[in-house]
Amino acid sequence: MNKDPALSGEQWCYHMARCLLQQGKRDHALVMTGELWQSTAGRPFALRLIAEIYGMPATSAKTDANACATVPTATTRLLQKV
Repeated sequence: MNKDPALSGEQWCYHMARCLLQQGKRDHALVMTGELWQSTAGRPFALRLIAEIYGMPATSAKTDANACATVPTATTRLLQKV
């Protein structure tokens, strides 16, 4: 997989995780979600992936770091283990 030079690292990681989800590789997508969760810029993308994986209402693209407080505790524990 070649990285698209027009995308930031977080956007590329998000798109790759979505591709993995579409291929049925949920575990791999969760690992990439955990990577996104570690950076402030990547958290909005991680929240969108979590919403897609677990069927929660999708968050807007303009989700900021303060919205991370709305993530369920079970989800944050899962991401810490990944």
